[in-house]
Amino acid sequence: AKAFNRDGIWGQGQAGLGLGFRIGENATLGIEGKVIIPVGSYDDYLDGVISEQKDIPAFLGVRLGFNIGGGKDKKKSAPLWWANPAEGLNANIADLQKRPVYDPTDTDADGVIDAVDQEKDTPAGARVDTRGAALDSDGDGVSDYKDKEPFSPTGFPVDKTTGVANVPKPNYATEADVDRIVTERLAKFAATQPTTVAKGGMADWFLPMIHFDLDRDAVRQSEYGNLAAVAQVLKNNPSVSVVVTGHTDRLSSDGYNQGLSYRRAKRTIETLVSRFGVDRGRLILNYGGENTALVPSSGNSYMNRRVEFKVAQGEAEQAAPATNVKRKSYRGNKNAGY
Repeated sequence: AKAFNRDGIWGQGQAGLGLGFRIGENATLGIEGKVIIPVGSYDDYLDGVISEQKDIPAFLGVRLGFNIGGGKDKKKSAPLWWANPAEGLNANIADLQKRPVYDPTDTDADGVIDAVDQEKDTPAGARVDTRGAALDSDGDGVSDYKDKEPFSPTGFPVDKTTGVANVPKPNYATEADVDRIVTERLAKFAATQPTTVAKGGMADWFLPMIHFDLDRDAVRQSEYGNLAAVAQVLKNNPSVSVVVTGHTDRLSSDGYNQGLSYRRAKRTIETLVSRFGVDRGRLILNYGGENTALVPSSGNSYMNRRVEFKVAQGEAEQAAPATNVKRKSYRGNKNAGY
């Protein structure tokens, strides 16, 4: 304070106020005011004129500013004093306000609400995907609910009304064609054969054989075609009888194989009677066990597990073998007993 009372020493206080406006991405406009207040015994010396009032100068200015930089690459950002920290929050609030009100209405009752349903008029019972659109399983442009062939083969033109593929007729024999050809051939064969043929003349006829799974006597369905051929011969020749002979491979003991070959012949006869209508009296049961091998083999042989048919020449039916013979397996030489 004493310093301010000395000659040539005085002080001053300053006050200012300014406003800035952003008039573009890179331009600003500012208005500023400033006041200087002298303090001390020389507070009237600023303007060189002696008066009873203090000299208090004031300034008013207008400022125009430009932000240089950024350019096309936009690597430089605008001054952060123009950034509004609430801008992002306000944008999120505005987005929330624009969201639609939840409406669970499902006009077509397909399980997909109308707000996300792309087909709001699918008929009742039609299967739809997660978007509410009717399913089109084969992708032929016809929805499944009106597609008469929902799984049409690919690569063929499709009727857009019915959804049925226009598949050309195959150039190979179908299952129906094979059935028709076999029926025609069998009918032709029956028409050319006499109703009664001397047994001696038929002894050399070839009749098919059937085969069995290992240690099984059940007739496989894949053998029904051969049985049908045997049955057809019997029906076309009422005076003929057929010997049905069962066989086995050389696995297990001879006694067990005798029983297994008997059961195979017996099951074959039962199938001919029950499924193909053959008279049981025209079938003569024989069995040979493992001693009538078709091919030489010391063990498992598919070809030896069989039932053969031949025109009867006075053979008699064999009695059933001894029962309760257990199966015995061999790992080495059967003839040596091990």
